[in-house]
Amino acid sequence: MDQKEQKPYIFTEICLQSIYCKDNSCQLNHSRVFVGVCVEYLRNEQQFYDEGGEEYEQTKCNKKDCNLWHFQNDKFSDQLSKQTINGIFPHNLCPKSCGFENCGYLHRKWAEKVCFNQILKGSCRNKQCELEHVRWELDILKERARSCSLNQDTTPEDLCEKEKCNCGKHPPWLNDYCILYLKGLCPNKKCIKNHTDWEKINTKINQKKCFKVLYHHRSRKKKKNSFNT
Repeated sequence: MDQKEQKPYIFTEICLQSIYCKDNSCQLNHSRVFVGVCVEYLRNEQQFYDEGGEEYEQTKCNKKDCNLWHFQNDKFSDQLSKQTINGIFPHNLCPKSCGFENCGYLHRKWAEKVCFNQILKGSCRNKQCELEHVRWELDILKERARSCSLNQDTTPEDLCEKEKCNCGKHPPWLNDYCILYLKGLCPNKKCIKNHTDWEKINTKINQKKCFKVLYHHRSRKKKKNSFNT
């Protein structure tokens, strides 16, 4: 499912905690695209316009210590139009590289100490900024992300999430993993396939298992055919 095909979000249907939700009974949308974004702010803006408001002037949510990005809907849509790296949008990543699991963001080694004002806002006005200034769409971050992955032959962006499709972008060694989750788009807190970070998937082990299964399957089929003849 491409973001261009995504219907407009109803933000009251989005979980405020996204993938960090601990409520096993929660039935809201937990797509990883919302990690790092203040969904409460998006809800407030959407409600304002639904009720006939003309210009939403609030710049933050009502939570004083909220450290998430406060995007209005049009700005959030712009962020979703950006290409992902290893299934990650730039706004998903911790701008401080703090490493704390409860900060509300994702942490990846390949994006540490990168200036996200430069990436998300297009420029950094802090003349004393000591972070690295790179453009998201350039290959430098993609190459770093590839080097931090156990599998360097492909990326989530190369995979097809469609079921019953013969396009050749369905590696059998990834059959146990949720491709929508790898792309950041699975709305389920849990589904029948594994939700695992791309960087942690060891496809070499999975390939060996897959080849063993295929070998045994072909061996049984060959024996069966020889028996029938």
